[in-house]
Amino acid sequence: MKRFILPLIFGIIDLVLLIVIIVSAATAPAVGRADDPTKRTTAVRETDPGRETETKKPGKTKTPETTKAPEKTKAPEKTKTPETNATAAAETSREALDPKLFDTNERPTLADFTWVTKDILAGKVPEDEPVYFSEILGGWKCYILDDSSYGSYAERLLNMRIEGTAKEITLTFDWYYTHMYNTDEGYDDPSPDSVFTGGINKDGYIETFGAGSAVLTDFFMKDGHQYAIGTMNWPDGTKGFIAITRP
Repeated sequence: MKRFILPLIFGIIDLVLLIVIIVSAATAPAVGRADDPTKRTTAVRETDPGRETETKKPGKTKTPETTKAPEKTKAPEKTKTPETNATAAAETSREALDPKLFDTNERPTLADFTWVTKDILAGKVPEDEPVYFSEILGGWKCYILDDSSYGSYAERLLNMRIEGTAKEITLTFDWYYTHMYNTDEGYDDPSPDSVFTGGINKDGYIETFGAGSAVLTDFFMKDGHQYAIGTMNWPDGTKGFIAITRP
């Protein structure tokens, strides 16, 4: 009987295994059957050869407008270098006077120079005022009085022009009227114009040379008029006094 038990046991095991195989085959899907897409998880693919995936290009980053360079700061106007103590002192806040407002070719009279005889020759010389060289350019009325200590002397009325630059100055004397000390009457002076050239010396004076030398030392203004005084040295050694005014 023992010999029948072992085959029986193996037979039962084989039967159980067969039942399991049959059940598994019955529940497995048939090959080629369409799966329900709602219940199927699609495998992730790196690429899809059947369709080009449209990759959205990132929008171009708008290049910021170039920052405009700040406008150049207007350089402050240069301070004019003092060209002379008497005629172009250090610049102040005031604007330079327009020489055209004073320029004159009008013939002088002795009445234009009463300030010389009343004040200057009496020792009442006003303190000179700094001026720009550009302010004294142009025509002036002029009076020259020789120093009587030299014997023969004269007083002269004429017109004078100041031209050029602070480094190259030209004074032109247009002789008009002369009165010698030993005569009762003066006369129209027919002498040709005299030209003196020079510049500003170490003392800040306008110093020029021609038939002798002419030096302008002090400039000042009063009641809307320009004035200046200086000295004249004639070739014979005689010295004189110069006064100019305008308009």
